[in-house]
Amino acid sequence: MFKHLGFLLTAMLTSAFCGRAQLAINEVSQGTSGNKEYVEFVVNGTHTCNDTAADLRGWIFDDNGGWYGTSAISAGCYHFPAIANWAAVPYGSIILIYNDGDKNTAITQADDPTDANHDGVYILPISSSYLEMNASTPNSSSGSAFSYPTTGFTSQGGWTNMALNNNGDAVATISPTALSTAYSAITYGNLSGGVHIGASGGQTVYYATGSQFNSSAGWTSGAAPTYETPGAPNNTANQTWINSLKQIVSGGTINNTVYDTTCANVPYHFNGNTYNTSGTYIGHFTSIHGCDSIVTLHLTVKSALNPPSVVSPVTYCQGASSIPLTANGQNLLWYTTLSGTGSSTAPTPPTTNDGKQIFYVSQTMNGCESPKDSIIVIVKPRPTPPQVTSPVIYCKNESAAPLAAIGQNLMWYTDPAGLSGVLNPIVPKTIAGGNTNYYVTQEINGCESDKAIITVTINEVIANYISNKDSLCTADTIRLADNSKGNAIGYTWNFGDGNTATGAQTTHIFSQPGNYGIKLISTDNTGCKDSISKAFLVLPTPQFDFAIADSLLCQGQAAQITSHFSDGYMYADWDFGDGTVIAKAQNPQHAFDSAGSFTIKVTARYSVCPEKTIEHDVLVKNAPKVYIGPDTSVCPGNAPVTLYDRYYNPANTYTWSNGTTGARITTQQPDTYWLTASNGQCSSTDTAVVWRSCYVDIPNAFTPNDDGSNDYFFPRQLLSRALIAFHMQIFNRWGQLIFETTSTDGRGWDGKLNGISQPTGVYIYMIEAAFENNVQEKYQGNLTLLR
Repeated sequence: MFKHLGFLLTAMLTSAFCGRAQLAINEVSQGTSGNKEYVEFVVNGTHTCNDTAADLRGWIFDDNGGWYGTSAISAGCYHFPAIANWAAVPYGSIILIYNDGDKNTAITQADDPTDANHDGVYILPISSSYLEMNASTPNSSSGSAFSYPTTGFTSQGGWTNMALNNNGDAVATISPTALSTAYSAITYGNLSGGVHIGASGGQTVYYATGSQFNSSAGWTSGAAPTYETPGAPNNTANQTWINSLKQIVSGGTINNTVYDTTCANVPYHFNGNTYNTSGTYIGHFTSIHGCDSIVTLHLTVKSALNPPSVVSPVTYCQGASSIPLTANGQNLLWYTTLSGTGSSTAPTPPTTNDGKQIFYVSQTMNGCESPKDSIIVIVKPRPTPPQVTSPVIYCKNESAAPLAAIGQNLMWYTDPAGLSGVLNPIVPKTIAGGNTNYYVTQEINGCESDKAIITVTINEVIANYISNKDSLCTADTIRLADNSKGNAIGYTWNFGDGNTATGAQTTHIFSQPGNYGIKLISTDNTGCKDSISKAFLVLPTPQFDFAIADSLLCQGQAAQITSHFSDGYMYADWDFGDGTVIAKAQNPQHAFDSAGSFTIKVTARYSVCPEKTIEHDVLVKNAPKVYIGPDTSVCPGNAPVTLYDRYYNPANTYTWSNGTTGARITTQQPDTYWLTASNGQCSSTDTAVVWRSCYVDIPNAFTPNDDGSNDYFFPRQLLSRALIAFHMQIFNRWGQLIFETTSTDGRGWDGKLNGISQPTGVYIYMIEAAFENNVQEKYQGNLTLLR
């Protein structure tokens, strides 16, 4: 790295000083229509060793035709403000200013108010911030004396104050040092003065044809846009003049003093010499244009910087994640080669390939860069994966051994992306069938290999079978078929009764009832086994019978049945042969209504075994008919009642409930009487009740509290029989009659007088009764009313 003063000297020789500015008008266009107008200036001056550019700050331009004709002075003007952009505009520069409110289409260049592209052409709209406008001065009150202001200018004006008149107008430039006269002025149309061009009218462009910008002979006009050349010379002669303004006229001497600095490790070149120490050095230069320059250089050499401190080498394993390099210093610059451009971003070493890489770093301070130091990055090769045997095969639930591999410093993983392994070999789990991958690496020289895969296969056969029944009878055939999951190829059956079989399907008959477990052992093609046992109930062949206590029955006599059923019985259905069927009964009773021989048929139904039917016969003999009539009653003092068999048969024998024999009996005693008739094999009995009649039962108390029990005194329908006349009176203890009735079937007294409940206590009743046996009786006594 080195530093030299050549560029500075060139600048000194070619742009020494800004001399007296001259701003000449070069082209004015009214455009093709509307206000597509623009003005073009050329910076005029003699380019010498000491004078290369014009200071345009304060220069005014205006279109005011009032100074050159009889029309009023239009208000306002424009100038180049006091900014650096206009402090030194090189001679020969073109300045194009246009109406951006109605831009002329002949202007195809981009705006360039600072000549950023260094083509010597400044292009800017009238509204540019690089221009300022005075909106009021000069004006019609300014008088006939030519005069322009120095103040009152503001930025970003419009084209209104510059608009050109088709009949005649003027464009002028005014130096800030001579505000009462125009430096360059043209007029056209009906005006006079300045450089006058006789043509007038719209759509016209006025332009200089060479270098005589202040002579009418040096101007002409033409139709727009044919003769418009905005931002460029108007013709060859005009171009020759503009180029001449840029040429340096030889002669003169320039004295310059330069103060500069360099860094201790950067050689400084000046006037063909190289300097490494601080000091004052003088150089003499002559340009190709004959401009001499004496330059005095005051050089300061800054103190040397040490390289930043680094840690080297930096070591990675191939494929490992890396981080940006680091160094201890200020304002670090990083390099991938000793030469080239440094970067403030620290590099991240790639680790895709193994090998050695060198990076460089420097530090900067006070504009000086230190020497570079190097950082060596070593990427160690990735080891090959360890040797493994895969797959490793086990049966489900078989004891497994730790996994094995051949390699150094093995590390075991259960996850292919696992970041944390274990040192001890993994013992596979065998509790579930399927494939499981395990992973192992080896570490050599501090680097871990890629993972080797060990697939552990757990073979699983899940024993199962199907059967045509789960309960059966002895002598039934059970059919069994394998339904195992997995690759079963061997089958062993154990029936639990000492018998076995092989094959995917088999049959068996149990000779004895009982509970059996049928076991299937399934074996797959790798020798893995599984078994399943299912319970089966074997029931005995149905055995049952029933017995009738007496196979000789009388008509109407119930048959007493006792039955016995073997295991598996659910219920029995009985058919007695006389149209009577009783379902789901074990020991039913049935009486036959008619005599004859009947077959009792029983069908026993079992849950598993087939139903079974047994029949027994029974003989039913006729029973004698006997009927002693309906219940009756007897009144005291009346004739006795006679009970007798309405179906009297002299072949039958009769016995009454009181021991009397014969088919007839006479009695005056109320009682229950029965008569048994017998024909020698069967007997029948009939019963009749003889009730007491012609009586009254008088209670001695009642409780009229509306509870539904004993609420009335002496209800006749309950406490009397055979009444034909009745009269009852009830008196209180003062002899007052409080109740009276003659109804033979009324409920009696309710304990009230005129709807008012009477007090508890003793009352007197008087009753007269007549019965259907013509007996009349009188009763008198006390009754107690209770609440």
